[in-house]
Parts: sequence; C-alpha cells; structure tokens
Amino acid sequence: MRKHFEKLAISLGLFSLLAALSVQTAKAEDSPDQGTFGYIQYGQWDSAREAALGLYVPGPIQFHGDDWTTFWSLEVGEWLTRKDNASSRASSELAIGPIGRYYFDTARDFYFQGMAGFAAVAPRFWRGSEQQGSVLNFVGRFAFGYRFGHAKSSEISLGAGHVSNGGLSEPNPGRNFFQLRYATSF
Repeated sequence: MRKHFEKLAISLGLFSLLAALSVQTAKAEDSPDQGTFGYIQYGQWDSAREAALGLYVPGPIQFHGDDWTTFWSLEVGEWLTRKDNASSRASSELAIGPIGRYYFDTARDFYFQGMAGFAAVAPRFWRGSEQQGSVLNFVGRFAFGYRFGHAKSSEISLGAGHVSNGGLSEPNPGRNFFQLRYATSF
C-alpha cells in the first residue's frame, strides 16, 4: 500500500508542477511578483509540529497595476504528531494548491494571502486518540506577510492552516497549525 501511495504522490507532484509551470503567464518587467519563490515553513499546534519546503510559481491570473495576484504552491514536508501522550510519529506531506494574494499598499510590501488545495499525508496522522481516516486531505491556509530586500525578493509571513479530509472518511480529527514562513526568489 505504501509503495502504491509513494508512486501516486510522486506522479501527482510531477503532474502538478508541470501544470503550474505550463499556465505561467508573461509578467511586466518591473513586477515584484516576477519569478519563482522557494520557501521554508515551520508550523506548530498543541503537540504537532510541521517543517516544510515549497515553491511559489506565478499563477494564471496576474492583475498588473492592481492589488491582486495568484501563485501555485507546491510543498513537501514532515509532520510529527502524537497519539495521546505516546512518542511522536513522523508523517510525510505533499501539498498543492492555488494561492490568491492581496496587497494592502501600492508599494506591494504588505499582503494577505489564502490557499485552498490538497494534501497527501502518509502515514495517516494522529490527533489525540484518533488517527486521520484518510491519506488524501483538503488544506486551507491564510497568512499576513511582508516583502523586503532588494527588488522585494524576500518575504516573511505568519498564518494559520487547517488540514482535514472534509468528512469524506471517518474519523476526521483534522489538524490546525500556526505557521511561520520565509520565502526568497530565485
């Protein structure tokens, strides 16, 4: 079963990355959103911890001169969760989804972003005495961030996220995280 999931996760990840790259649109030369960003993320809630690496790839909708933009997010991570008070158990995560970002100021320094996507987490994670009912889950996140540095090539954000299977299987304890993320363009 695990080998089947690993093949599915790798195939889904490669397909999603190719799809996101294929819909990248041309952008204005002076746009601070130009290019791909890589990020590192740390999250925590109760006894669970998350560490992840990911990419922002420019999305299909870019409103130049306006306050909105989109990205695709592709992320791989590692979770440590605990069954009751037992020792921690590691789960691997692969997540993908579109991000909508709103800039609060004309300098495009401060922003709010939201993401709704999918995450595969294996082995299934624990919350208290319940193990998540499925490997495939929905993910929702929001964050407030600040862009800085030369050509606004770095950003830091603080946000929250939720992962659950949406009640498609039982049990569905879900998992919440507070998240800190640093991203830089390359």
